[in-house]
Amino acid sequence: EITFQPRPGGTGERQLATLCDVLKRGQELDPMAVWENPETGELVIADGHHRLEAHQRTHPDARVRVEVYRCDLKTAMALSMLDNTKERVSLPREDRAQWTWARLLEGGWRVVDLYKLAGISKRTVLYQKSLLKKLEDEQKPIPDTRKKALMGNREVRDFDAELSHEALLAAVDKA
Repeated sequence: EITFQPRPGGTGERQLATLCDVLKRGQELDPMAVWENPETGELVIADGHHRLEAHQRTHPDARVRVEVYRCDLKTAMALSMLDNTKERVSLPREDRAQWTWARLLEGGWRVVDLYKLAGISKRTVLYQKSLLKKLEDEQKPIPDTRKKALMGNREVRDFDAELSHEALLAAVDKA
């Protein structure tokens, strides 16, 4: 059997989890690269093992987009490696969450559009939206960054060092 999987150990769970999340949000993955063996007509996955596994886990009956390469084995191996050597720098989660905060401040965006576009959870966007509404209802200044809004939403309590030390000693005694 011909295998194009260049990663030792096969599919990585972290990569799979990320791809499954993308599919669960209703987004599409890049098409898989499939090689058609010119001698047998057999279709072999050249690139997209993780994508296929993610589809099987999230939508087992769905059709998967593929690009079929009709070429010799050496060319197919080269195509697979070229695709696997692409450097992809994804936007960190915090930056994507900040993007959604900025769109909420602008107004006119639907929650479903924000979480799908930004690739973050619906829950995160709903929390941001409720935080924005709370700040508006309380007529508090609206921070320009999500981080400032989250920090400003924390409750501040007085700290009694004596009481805390005694509580700590009591907890140690119980242990």
